[in-house]
Formats: sequence, C-alpha cells, structure tokens
Amino acid sequence: VTIENDEETARAAAEIFSGFDEATQAKIDLRVTSALDEMKKLREAGEKFDIVFIDADKDNYIAYYDEAMAGLLSEQGVIMADNSLCALVYEEGDSRRDALHKFNQHVREDDRVEQSVLTVREGITIIMPKKN
Repeated sequence: VTIENDEETARAAAEIFSGFDEATQAKIDLRVTSALDEMKKLREAGEKFDIVFIDADKDNYIAYYDEAMAGLLSEQGVIMADNSLCALVYEEGDSRRDALHKFNQHVREDDRVEQSVLTVREGITIIMPKKN
C-alpha cells in the first residue's frame, strides 16, 4: 500500500508503476487520500506492515509514527522516516524544522524502540521495536 494525498503526484506515481512488470504492478495498491486517515482504517482492519516509510508533511510525522506503533507495524517491522535531518537545514522559525526536531525527540524518548539515523542526504531514521 502506498498513500499519496496529492492527485498530481499520485498520477505521476501511477505512470511510473505502469512501467513495471505485471507481477510487480499487482502488488502495488496506490491510494489517493489522507495518509493519517488511511493508516487508521488499515490499522482498524487489522492490517500489518513490515515496512512503514514516512515521507510526508513534516507537521504530522509524530502522528504517522504513533499510528504505525499503535498496531499497524508488524512485530518484526521497521519504520523509516525520511528527511529526519532536515531540522538542521530549514531556517529558524520554519514549522518543518520544529516539527522534525519534535519528531526526533519523540522517537528518542520512546522506550519501545531502537533507532539509528542514516546520514545520507537529508537523513533517514530507521526505527525498530525492541526485541523482548
């Protein structure tokens, strides 16, 4: 499942997906809607995912993370949060800077997970539930 809120971006993604072989295309479920609303629906339906990749509006990163951790992520799953180091490049006072800083703090303070930041480009935070 891939969720895109912007119809133009979704059309571009669908065009790219159409170039894949049929077997790969059959595995892609592109949904054009609010990511947070769709994540809640998927969780309530009992869906589980091995990978939750967050690359969306920075103001909602915490909400996406919390929704994934509320039951959408499988026990052995991984959350990948893109652009996690952008808090270092946005201007002072930019809401995205503040949101990413709060997100990074939120994950760091969550005792249920381990995390590692890949310092490629704008950064990707890899988050894994701790093993019992």
